Parts: sequence; C-alpha cells; structure tokens
Amino acid sequence: MCRAIEDMWKRAVNERLQEGLKEGRMESNRATARRMLAAEKYTVAEISDISGLSIEEVKKLQSEKSA
Repeated sequence: MCRAIEDMWKRAVNERLQEGLKEGRMESNRATARRMLAAEKYTVAEISDISGLSIEEVKKLQSEKSA
C-alpha cells in the first residue's frame, strides 16, 4: 500500500512540474509577443507564427497594450 501511495505522489508531483514548465513557456511566449508588438514591425500573423501563440492570444495582448 505504501508503494502505491508513493507512486501516486510521484505522479502528482511530475504532473504539477510539467504544468509549471508549460505555463513558464507560455509566459515566455507572451513576453516575446509583447516585445514584437512594441516594435510595431510585425503583423499579428507573424507574431503568432514566431511566438507560437494563437492569433486570438496575440490580439488579446495587443488590446491590453493599447488599453
């Protein structure tokens, strides 16, 4: 029984770690998109392609910038 609990705990920790890494990558992608928006040299489609964010996410960042 102890081994089963240990395995469950390890799985839970690993899942949380993976989620944290994924969120960190997304925040890095958002920061890249914000810098590209600030440069005013790129289209929304180009920013989406380069940053890996969806066009909708880039547009959301764009509207936050202008607000």
